Parts: sequence; C-alpha cells; structure tokens
Amino acid sequence: MTFFKYRIGSLTELEAREQISSTERKQLEAAYDFLLRVRNGTSLQRGPAGRCVSQEPSADGGVSFGLYRSSPVIRLEMFMRDFYTHTRNIYLITRMLERRLALMKKPKRLSSFRNLIKGPPAKR
Repeated sequence: MTFFKYRIGSLTELEAREQISSTERKQLEAAYDFLLRVRNGTSLQRGPAGRCVSQEPSADGGVSFGLYRSSPVIRLEMFMRDFYTHTRNIYLITRMLERRLALMKKPKRLSSFRNLIKGPPAKR
C-alpha cells in the first residue's frame, strides 16, 4: 500500500515517517521472519509440493522453530499459537496502517499517461 501510494519501500522508512512505531516494525519483521522459516521448513520437509502448512505433526516439526517438547501434539499447538500470533499482528498493523494512510494528505498525482505520450504542449 505504502509503496504504490507514497513510494515508501521499507518498514524502516515507514517508522522514520512515523506511520508505524518501532514496536510495530519489530513485530512485522518478526512475523515476516517466522513466515519465511515456515515456508522454508515445509519446502525442505515435503519438497516443492509442500507449500502449505498442515496439522500433521512430523518427527522434527517444531524443532526448527525452537519447540523442544517431547510430544508432537504440544509442539503443534505451540507452533499454531505462534503462527496465529504473527499472522494476527500482520493483520492488525496493516489494517491500522491502512486507516492512517486514508487520513493522510493525498500525494500529488503524476501527469496522465496520455499527456506523457503527447509530449509538452505546443507553443502558439
């Protein structure tokens, strides 16, 4: 949203422009890191076809996420709690950011594509 509307391309820049707090930036970075680890972990365990998270507990599932309980069910519950927490943080922060952006002054619009093709106006 911020890139296409204001050309803001990073969380650090959003924080510098005071659109998100440092806590929100850290939460988004942690969530992104977690989701990348989930994606990489499922790809390693199941190959290219394993691009979704299932509730089937595997022998080492959760160990790569720092979950060392003996029971696979407990590891699964802890993993799902972390997954829910991170995805909920992403949802809440982006929803709040969307509302903040809606209240901001609209940026200057670029000239239309048609005007760019025509070139500069002819002098009379």
